[in-house]
Amino acid sequence: MKKCIILDPSTNKIKGIVSLIDSEKYFKALSHPLRIKILKMLSEQVMYSQQIAEELNISQQLANYHIKVLKETGLVEEAKRVRLRRRMARLIKLSSEGFAILLKTREEHTEAIEKLPRFLVEILGREEKITLVLSNPEPHGRFMCRGKDHYMIIETVFKLGIISNRYDILNVKLDTEVTKEDLSSSNVILLGNPMVNMITYKINDILPIKFSIESGNNIVSTLSGKVYTEEVNGVIELISNPYNENLDLLLIAGKSTCGTIASIIALNRYPNKIADGNRYDNSVIAHVVEGVDLNCDNAIDEVNILE
Repeated sequence: MKKCIILDPSTNKIKGIVSLIDSEKYFKALSHPLRIKILKMLSEQVMYSQQIAEELNISQQLANYHIKVLKETGLVEEAKRVRLRRRMARLIKLSSEGFAILLKTREEHTEAIEKLPRFLVEILGREEKITLVLSNPEPHGRFMCRGKDHYMIIETVFKLGIISNRYDILNVKLDTEVTKEDLSSSNVILLGNPMVNMITYKINDILPIKFSIESGNNIVSTLSGKVYTEEVNGVIELISNPYNENLDLLLIAGKSTCGTIASIIALNRYPNKIADGNRYDNSVIAHVVEGVDLNCDNAIDEVNILE
């Protein structure tokens, strides 16, 4: 099912992310009143099938049948499996915040939504907070480096606030202060390469595009096999949060400070391209960018997306 954003036209803020239903199989699945009740129950919390059966006062077998129909059509999905009383029990959740029937489509330009990549807009539409991890400006970590790029993220943070209707969306922490609880309970945005950001250093080995710290902090892509050595090279990568696989982690970093500038310019100027997959593996959102000084004033004002 195609995901769509529900936007409040009066405030231009996101109300939620819904899935469009557009075929008879969905209508058939939604035609039974018990299945509607199950969806309403799951909108409040994830549940075991046994809980659903007890809540609806029906047999476990009947509850499993209706859950199976909803699961086969993609309206619900398995959240996780838990061992209870020597057997595996499945937690069931909605596959989307809501479902909608769109009878007539139209194209309408909405500037606010285009200010950030689609994946960030979707993250904003969910309930979890976002923890922004900045590198400490004092010498710290294995390399005793200072974070110098805090000001660069301001435009992105501003846009996060513009299209979100939640005042508590963002939790900002230094890499030396952030806790495992912060990282595991929220979506995470990391700013800075492994030499300046201790959290980036800890996850560097699992990134699809890594930093080779022992080789001058060069950028090494496992997707293309290429090595990027220029100071103006940077990365933008979206992966599953290694501290909580149900959440996301976004890394914005450069080989040097000017590489980080290039990454942030790319994120804000070319959101649609950044939301697409890597050209060597389009199932992975991970990009290498190159900063360009067009007017020769020793400042990056344009970027090329290299992969």
